[in-house]
Amino acid sequence: MNWIDQPTPSWRALTHWTTLCTLLLVMLLGLSGAVSVGIGLMVGVLTLGGILLFYAWLVRRFAQPGSRGFRRMLLLSGMVKYPLLMLVIYLVVQGGTQMALGFALGVLLPLGVLTVLALRANH
Repeated sequence: MNWIDQPTPSWRALTHWTTLCTLLLVMLLGLSGAVSVGIGLMVGVLTLGGILLFYAWLVRRFAQPGSRGFRRMLLLSGMVKYPLLMLVIYLVVQGGTQMALGFALGVLLPLGVLTVLALRANH
């Protein structure tokens, strides 16, 4: 069995490499004078990480065999989650074009890291 098929090592590697890449990119952007891109990058990574962490908690807590609360919690969480996400995106857009670009890069960074890890695991 491939290590990418096991959840714990996959999450650990994804967290490690995403954190390392984020800190490196924020440091490089800060040194180059593009501070708002770095702030947007951190907000994007933290937003996507928060969403993934919330779903992992929701599945682990409520998706038990025989539990009818999972669907209810999933539907009710949208009433809180989506307005908060819209607020974060609104604040990022108010930060300007550079911060919005950093936010987009921050959302794409963990997905890129996951893609690279999957490609390396298959070779």
